[in-house]
Amino acid sequence: GHVLTTDGQHVIRCNHFRVSEHRLPPTIYHYSVSVFKYLRNMDVSEVDLTKESDGDRLCTGLLKTIWDRQAEWHKNDTGAPVGVSYDGKSTMYTSSKLEFMSALDSRHREEGRWKEDIECQGQQFLVVLTAVGSVQKSTPVSTSSGTLQKLKQEYVQGLDIALLGFAR
Repeated sequence: GHVLTTDGQHVIRCNHFRVSEHRLPPTIYHYSVSVFKYLRNMDVSEVDLTKESDGDRLCTGLLKTIWDRQAEWHKNDTGAPVGVSYDGKSTMYTSSKLEFMSALDSRHREEGRWKEDIECQGQQFLVVLTAVGSVQKSTPVSTSSGTLQKLKQEYVQGLDIALLGFAR
């Protein structure tokens, strides 16, 4: 979107997409992403590159590399593709829970956390995915005509982060 100024007022132009609610998963899963650079002495830097203003492209490329390596994350229990929404920074949502404990390499295994070393552009990085929790799609709301399902705001934000990352 673009920010326009008219008579000192800010107007934000937004995109809206029609989504069939019945096609949305009942739960989405929230993950925190951290990326650290290895220093020359192979110590891990304390600076999380997902917090840096110019880290979007690098972090997205590293996360895509991890995703491509983990074929078991690509499909859910029913064989349907797993949807991923990543903001290019520290927030990722998926339509199915990622199984971190199934890794063959014990370096990656830790309850609720995935760690992987990746080389990119001649440098070594440590990428850490941490399970934050899950978000249910809706909550029941009582009305005079019965009970309705109200879509949760956090769920909508989880679906929207890919667009927000693109708009940056």
